[in-house]
Amino acid sequence: MGIGFGLQTLVNNLVSGLIIAFEKPVNVGDDVDINGQSGIMKSIGFRSSVISTYDGSDIIIPNGDLLNAHLINWTLGETKRRVEVLIGNAVMIIMWIPRLQKTFLPPFKTNCIV
Repeated sequence: MGIGFGLQTLVNNLVSGLIIAFEKPVNVGDDVDINGQSGIMKSIGFRSSVISTYDGSDIIIPNGDLLNAHLINWTLGETKRRVEVLIGNAVMIIMWIPRLQKTFLPPFKTNCIV
């Protein structure tokens, strides 16, 4: 009886891995958000996937949980994103337009990692 329940989870993760491989809701290198954790999809296996967070840690997620959770793929259709930059008490919203990148990003590149 206990072996059956263990195999059910294993088979669920394997089937979910196949679904991810064929449907491609997420690809390696995509910017994703799952259950409040944001990062870049590092690898996709048959049983689990790895998301590299912006803090430097890696999250290993079983593929069954990946498909059942609310997944936001920020770069599936288009690579443009809106970014909020907090400067003191003011919040500046920068749309990734080349003209704004040339204006706002050079001061930050000299003082911190962008």
